[in-house]
Amino acid sequence: MKFQKAIDLWADNNIEKIQSGRLVIQPGQWVYCGRHDHKSRYVSHTARSMNVVHWQGSGTATLKHFMARINAPRAAEQRLAARRAAA
Repeated sequence: MKFQKAIDLWADNNIEKIQSGRLVIQPGQWVYCGRHDHKSRYVSHTARSMNVVHWQGSGTATLKHFMARINAPRAAEQRLAARRAAA
């Protein structure tokens, strides 16, 4: 799947489109949340919420925060497996 031009989540019912599957985006997709001064990065969504990393003051800081969010589920699984193995 290719990345698309930055999408404004607050425009054209885009949040509803994403949650219903009519608009498919992938983690890392650049998005806007209303204002177009800084882009945010899409992480994931549920039926009720969007997981987006907003501008952190620099591109480097934003990328670091995004990578932490992307890797959080994997890290949690690894901690759980380590606890189970130790028990």
